[in-house]
Amino acid sequence: MSRTPMPPQLPNGSFPAAAAESLGLSQKQLRRDGIVTVSRGLRLPMHSTGTVAEHLRGYTELDAECCLTYGSAARVHGISLSAPLDQELADPPRPFR
Repeated sequence: MSRTPMPPQLPNGSFPAAAAESLGLSQKQLRRDGIVTVSRGLRLPMHSTGTVAEHLRGYTELDAECCLTYGSAARVHGISLSAPLDQELADPPRPFR
């Protein structure tokens, strides 16, 4: 049994799962191996060749109050950060105490 091909209008970056229907994806296609769950409500085509900005776009589309920080801006514009800042971005967030 052959699979239904992915629709050609998939974005070249992340997108909200809620937008799947408007992109021509069924709920079954949204769960396929070719679509990665980046975080709750956010998907990314596995072989996406999108830019950093296209990969981050889904976060701002997911939540109108979402904002990106200096680390995201640095990556979008290809700016190197100092080693401590770069390490801070690579480390997982610490819980508040």
